[in-house]
Amino acid sequence: MKTFLLAMLVFAGLLLAGCTYFQKDSSNSTASNYSAITIPSSQAFPQACFENGECLQLEIASTPHQHEVGLMNRPVLDVGSGMLFVFEQTGKEAFWMKNTLIPLDIAWISEQKEIVDVQHMVPCKQEPCTIYQPKAVARYALEMNYGAAAANGLKEGQAISLKLIP
Repeated sequence: MKTFLLAMLVFAGLLLAGCTYFQKDSSNSTASNYSAITIPSSQAFPQACFENGECLQLEIASTPHQHEVGLMNRPVLDVGSGMLFVFEQTGKEAFWMKNTLIPLDIAWISEQKEIVDVQHMVPCKQEPCTIYQPKAVARYALEMNYGAAAANGLKEGQAISLKLIP
């Protein structure tokens, strides 16, 4: 319980101090070295904007821990929000929903910022968990609330604007 309370206080402090954006540290080629860049709270959050003009406010998942945890154990993802996974290089990065409490949509996005696949993911209540993998290689993966992909008309071949650094 004390660990949880401490974690909540740290999280609240980060929210008050500003948003943190994570960038790959290219000094080592493993996917586990990332450094944090703090974005002052006076600046806009990173966003993903769609052809219909709608945008999602993003959390950026870059560290190995963030890639592993993603949106696990969260009871809710705010409407208009999402988590963008940024990979060092293109590939077929797979996802699962272990310990994820909310259903999600995922859009895999190419280096050219076009959607290569969209899937619906449901919470995994018992192992083995379903593995979700894109049809084609991608540089990014965008997790959002279940139904957000359809509501925004997301489909393969569609362009997405990623505003990662304001």
